[in-house]
Amino acid sequence: MLTSLQFSIHFTSPYRFLERFLTLKNSNETEKNFALFMLEGSLIQYPMLAYKPSELSASCLYLASKLCFSKEPWSNRMASITTLQEKTLRKCAKDIYEIVLLNNIDGSKKLRAVFSKFSSQKFGGVSTKI
Repeated sequence: MLTSLQFSIHFTSPYRFLERFLTLKNSNETEKNFALFMLEGSLIQYPMLAYKPSELSASCLYLASKLCFSKEPWSNRMASITTLQEKTLRKCAKDIYEIVLLNNIDGSKKLRAVFSKFSSQKFGGVSTKI
């Protein structure tokens, strides 16, 4: 029935939210690559399913901004547009940091494919800068 009405249903993924947030924040390439790296690493982690796609994406961008020493990792403008406050993002960002970064620095590299992908020059080698 939906097909005959030419009605399509889409699932909004965290990646689409991240694209929008990167545009709104005017992020640089390094911030973008760090955020993508953390998003891909977190999407395959079971505990991260507890977060909404928008919250996960915003937290990845927030953490990437912190890692890039941004003066204002989550501005009042971003908070008003996205309705996500910095306080809300901190818990998710902490989980991302622990699950994706800390658990994989030890050399075991449980996320080998993600680390390998983001070590390439195409993504600025962000996984090697941690």
